[in-house]
Amino acid sequence: MKTVYTHLAKQNPSGRIYAEHAGRHKTTPQCQSDCHLALYIAHGSGTLKADETTISVTEGDIFLFNPDITYHILPIKGLRRIDIYLCYFDFEVIENSYLNFRTVFPDLENFFSGDISYIRVADTENKEIRDIFIQMIDEQMSGNLGSYNIIYGCLYMLITKILRNTKTRNFKRVFSKDRTVDEAIRYINNNLYSKVSLESIAKEVRVSPSYMCRQFKKHTGMTTAQFVNMLRTEKIKDMLKNTDKPIRAIPEMFGCGVDYLKKVFKAETGMTMQEYRAKYHYKICPSDKRD
Repeated sequence: MKTVYTHLAKQNPSGRIYAEHAGRHKTTPQCQSDCHLALYIAHGSGTLKADETTISVTEGDIFLFNPDITYHILPIKGLRRIDIYLCYFDFEVIENSYLNFRTVFPDLENFFSGDISYIRVADTENKEIRDIFIQMIDEQMSGNLGSYNIIYGCLYMLITKILRNTKTRNFKRVFSKDRTVDEAIRYINNNLYSKVSLESIAKEVRVSPSYMCRQFKKHTGMTTAQFVNMLRTEKIKDMLKNTDKPIRAIPEMFGCGVDYLKKVFKAETGMTMQEYRAKYHYKICPSDKRD
């Protein structure tokens, strides 16, 4: 299989840190870099293969890779691509603080010594780590005076938050005290980019559609369709604010008709997607003008 090798010096000749937003399709080759890499699953779910191990990944999963570790990300069936945030950095950038990191987080020595290839954690419920990635990417793209200093400071926060989460990681979040509703919400989250219906949810959790409907409304105050539309709208808002993904490409991610999803978004926010991006995103994707 073809491997794409990332050289940090080529990505950012003037610095030793580089942050970016990218996508991984089914045809995207496996990847490798000559430096350390922090990777965040931003939108979508699928699998990640590293060190001959295949792991199921979903939004909010974070990986810290050693240099020269080959990894390959594939979206789940029916999903065109997974959006990811990336931060490449040289060890020398944090070398002066390494002793402090190692004292506070003893497991870190196993990572930087190469005994383990990567560290995996999940983001906090309020997405603290995601916000750090976004700030770094925005600064990288802006090129404003002092941007490198801000990215440099963010890197320390990023690594600290990742290492802190190695002590508290929990990859199975509880969504509801009711087991049926908890399983239903988990299924919806895992299949948000596919066609999700009351019938498919009920089948997954092994109950009748009528029972699923009653329980879900009782514990969430919404129907399953309202809940799905709410979650999809939140995902779209995030993409419009924090990525340059063309608006015309967003509905394709959810397996929905363009007109239907635009109608849902307008009903939930009171704005069109173009209006929302213009209000909350500091730059406009050129292709949006043609949507």
